[in-house]
Amino acid sequence: MDSFYKTTLQEAWHTFLVNKRLWFLGLFLMLIGTEGEYALVIKNIEKIQNFSAMTSISDLPLFIQKSFWDERVVSEAFKLFVGDGALFTALGFLAVLLLASFLIFTSQAVVIRASLQKSSYSLKTLWLEQRKNFRSVFLITVLVKTAIFILGSFILSFAAWVISAFGFFSNDIFILLLFLVFTPLGIFSSFVATYAVSYKVIYETATLASIKNGVVLCAKNLLISLESALGVLLIAFLISGVSFILAMICIYGLILGFIFSGAPEPPIRPLMGSVFVIFTFLVGAPLAAYIQIFWATLFKKLCEKNSLHSKTIRALNLVHREVKKPANILWKTFLKEHILHR
Repeated sequence: MDSFYKTTLQEAWHTFLVNKRLWFLGLFLMLIGTEGEYALVIKNIEKIQNFSAMTSISDLPLFIQKSFWDERVVSEAFKLFVGDGALFTALGFLAVLLLASFLIFTSQAVVIRASLQKSSYSLKTLWLEQRKNFRSVFLITVLVKTAIFILGSFILSFAAWVISAFGFFSNDIFILLLFLVFTPLGIFSSFVATYAVSYKVIYETATLASIKNGVVLCAKNLLISLESALGVLLIAFLISGVSFILAMICIYGLILGFIFSGAPEPPIRPLMGSVFVIFTFLVGAPLAAYIQIFWATLFKKLCEKNSLHSKTIRALNLVHREVKKPANILWKTFLKEHILHR
């Protein structure tokens, strides 16, 4: 593993272990996902493959990465609290949305700030301090996503107009254009929002200045950000896979316990649901906290170092040098044998 990424992962891991109090805040950070930016690509490919079976707008590809909340959580929440009345449902949705947004963005600010604290701190005090950043963090996220959506819509409209002029336009081409335009823009917007929020929380810059700095930092370190996001995705998949195996072992153990105890037929579905919910909170919350700590650690390193190069660029330079060596040797041999000795 590259020393830069290894050091960043190790520093984030050390901070994660030292700040166990932040694990609880991962419960709220879970609502914006733990898979990372490349999950957008995977989910969009799945939705495009099922395009013929689309029945609602929710079946369209997820172009704007990292929604503010998990729609399943919100849906179940206002079903539980407000029932089926249209007005109450709308008011309940708004209330749950505001509460979820407050918890998510304040938790994000607290974790970013706490992950870089060198001295001891009170989580309660830090939470009260970072409440003031809720509106700024929320506004940064909304502005970045909105700007990217407008830019993507303009690019998509222009591309569709050009293709239509040649008579090649179809539903399949339109969906392909949606994927090609909005997926990379969605990933880019996720990086920009992450860095802009970090600028706001750590350096306390103004909202628009934070967004500007986030764009510059992301553009300057885009490949490093992409490589880091790939690492986050692999870590999330690995931990999720191991957790799934452990959860299935627990489920089978409980079922066997019911069978050997002579109890009636075991309630398999409630058992599976309970075990997976427990594992989701026990594993997902710390994982979400670690990922946020990792991005805060990476952000700090990117701000402090001006001469970082991505592993991809270094690998390509190495290949170029290795390919160039034989060519130089052949050229020198040719000059020596056919030109200089005449």
